[in-house]
Amino acid sequence: AYSIAITATGAVVGAAGMVRDWGPPIAIMLRPDGRVDSRFNQTGYKIVTFPDRKRVGAMHSIIPSDSSAFIMAGHSHRGNGLASPTFVKLDHLGNLDPTFGNMGISMLAETSDNYAAVNCKLDHLGRLLCVLSPYYINSSALVVNRLLPNGADDSTFGQGGRVSVDFGRTYTFGMALALQNDGKIVAVACDFGRDIENLHINIGTARFTAEGTPDPSFGAQGLAVTARDGMILQPNVVRIQPDGKILIGGQAAIDDPSNEYGSQLLVRMLP
Repeated sequence: AYSIAITATGAVVGAAGMVRDWGPPIAIMLRPDGRVDSRFNQTGYKIVTFPDRKRVGAMHSIIPSDSSAFIMAGHSHRGNGLASPTFVKLDHLGNLDPTFGNMGISMLAETSDNYAAVNCKLDHLGRLLCVLSPYYINSSALVVNRLLPNGADDSTFGQGGRVSVDFGRTYTFGMALALQNDGKIVAVACDFGRDIENLHINIGTARFTAEGTPDPSFGAQGLAVTARDGMILQPNVVRIQPDGKILIGGQAAIDDPSNEYGSQLLVRMLP
C-alpha cells in the first residue's frame, strides 16, 4: 500500500496500485483486528475501473472523508506520457460515490503539466486540498490544488482551484501538506538544484492563505528554504504543533555518491 488510514470504526483502509502503475488503482479494507473485511466489495478489496478502460494509475494518499467513506488521491494515465491528478471516493462497502466527480471519480485536466496528487487533507468545509508532484516530467513549481466536496475544482482557490510557487531551482517535487487552525496551508517539497557534478536537495516550504495566495507573513513572500552545506535534505511529512510551529520530518544524507548511509531528519520552523 502507498498510504493507509483509519476509519471512525477502527477499520484500516489502504490505497495501492499495480506494479509500475500499469494497472487499475486498488483499495483494501481490514477489520480492526487485521482480518480482511469481506463486507467491503464482498472481497475486502476494490479494483477501481475507469470509464476509459485503457486508463491505468495508482493512488498515493488516502483519507477518511466522513464516518462511512474515504477518498483516495493519486494519478492516472493512458500510457501516452500525459498523467492526470485523480481522485476516487468510496463508501465503507466499496461502492463509488455517485455524488463525487463522474460517478465517484474526479480527474483533473490531462495536460502536459503531468502532475500526480501525492498527499491530501480535508479542511473544515469538506474541501480536498492536495499537494501535487510532477509525473514523467521535471518541474520547478510547488503546486497545491483544492477540490469542492463534489470533486470539482474550487474556483475560489488560487487560479481555477490551483496555486503554484517557484523556489527558483531546477526541480521541485511536492511531498506533503498540513492545515493550520486558521485555514492557512503549509506545503513542503524536495527542492533540487544541480551544478556540474553534484545534485543538491533542500527543503522548500510554502505557506498559503485559505484563498490560495502565498502568505507574505511567512518567510520571503510565503516561501522558505532549509539547506545545509554538503547535505541532502528530503522532507516526507509536515505537521502543525498546537503552538503553531511547523514540524517537518524526513531524511538527511551527506551529498557524496560514495556515502550509503543517511539519518532521520526533524526540522522545526517558527510560525
